[in-house]
Amino acid sequence: MAFLLAHVGFCASISLMYKSEQFPVAWRYSMFLNAPNSLVIISIILSVILVIPLHILLKRTTKPLKNAKVNPTIYYIDFVAVFSLLFFFTQLGLIVNGSFDKTFPENYTVRVTGKDIKHPKIDYTNYYIYLEDWSDSGNNIQIRVNNSGYEAVKVGDSIQVVTKKGFLGYEWIVNRRQIMNGTQ
Repeated sequence: MAFLLAHVGFCASISLMYKSEQFPVAWRYSMFLNAPNSLVIISIILSVILVIPLHILLKRTTKPLKNAKVNPTIYYIDFVAVFSLLFFFTQLGLIVNGSFDKTFPENYTVRVTGKDIKHPKIDYTNYYIYLEDWSDSGNNIQIRVNNSGYEAVKVGDSIQVVTKKGFLGYEWIVNRRQIMNGTQ
């Protein structure tokens, strides 16, 4: 049962990931799972706190395999549950950050400082553009775009960026879709 719940949680996290794409955080921080590290750390803590009672319950109710001192299935379930909850809480944090944000949008005209193409898989390509940081001169903001968004801009071009402060304080880009598609 716990095995099933851990996998259902992972599937729920994947669906939250698609919803959180509506509220992309400005990539000026070190990020993991498209979320700022501070949100990831909070998510790790919450995940571990929730998995400890599950681990204790499983340890009391399941028997180890023959000739084994521990049941490796429990640790597998722990791992899947922690990772699923970590993923769930980071994506939920991004959704809360954007959905409950009542701040006024701010407009910036920024210069494209660079472009990059990465190939994490043979049949898939990630396109990125780098913009000058509107709040910290000398730094850049990374934005993932599609091929047409990548081709629509040149280094040195100026583009319009609209942001909001974020309910949890993580500034996010409101008009990422237009930037991503090169339609602004």
